Amino acid sequence: MSYLTGRSATVRVGSLSSSTVGVPHGVPQGSILGLLLYTVYVAPIGRLIHNLGVTYHQYADDTHVYTKHEVPATSSLASLQQCVSVLHAWFSQKALLLNTEKSAVIYFSTRQRLRVSKLPESVIIGGSIVTTNDELKILGVVLDSSLTFDKHVQNTVRNRNFHLRALRHIRSSLTQDVASMMASSIIGSRIDYCNSLLIGISEQNLDKLQRLQSKAARRVCSAGRQVTSSDVL
Repeated sequence: MSYLTGRSATVRVGSLSSSTVGVPHGVPQGSILGLLLYTVYVAPIGRLIHNLGVTYHQYADDTHVYTKHEVPATSSLASLQQCVSVLHAWFSQKALLLNTEKSAVIYFSTRQRLRVSKLPESVIIGGSIVTTNDELKILGVVLDSSLTFDKHVQNTVRNRNFHLRALRHIRSSLTQDVASMMASSIIGSRIDYCNSLLIGISEQNLDKLQRLQSKAARRVCSAGRQVTSSDVL
């Protein structure tokens, strides 16, 4: 009871503070019980979505709803739209916010099907019009509408090259063991992250990831291009 009641909050900017007000909803951010209590609080969302015949995934405060449809997709898209409307009403009743600015809509299909399919270009979420996207980032993975993972591989290579350049500047101050450990943590871990999704990607994308790994190996060994990634990582 003491954990959930009688709490207050104030806002401080520089040397100025606002008046103290009570906090009737929510739990302290970063608290130990916060994760459990939030999970219990939003548990009905899953049952609500399931009863509407829509599939969903939840991770922390992210909720993804999706459905499979055939062309024409009128009925399935209507069910999805109804699900979003019901969710918005539920969030409003429970003092939660369905943030339309962070909401995204995407269609997954082959490029040929997407070109010929007359799918709605926007969906109404929380009274706001949300335009469909060609890409969607979920838990650090960029999904494109055709699931080629081109943008995901591009982002991975660009971001890791930035860290490799930083490693190059300090490489002379590191032992090979330390350099290998750093390369494995900042390069290898990122390539391995959700790598099961990369099954079936193009040879071009695989080559980009291989070149990145080989570059990390050469950086660790301070060697030329004849050293491959398998020698180190």
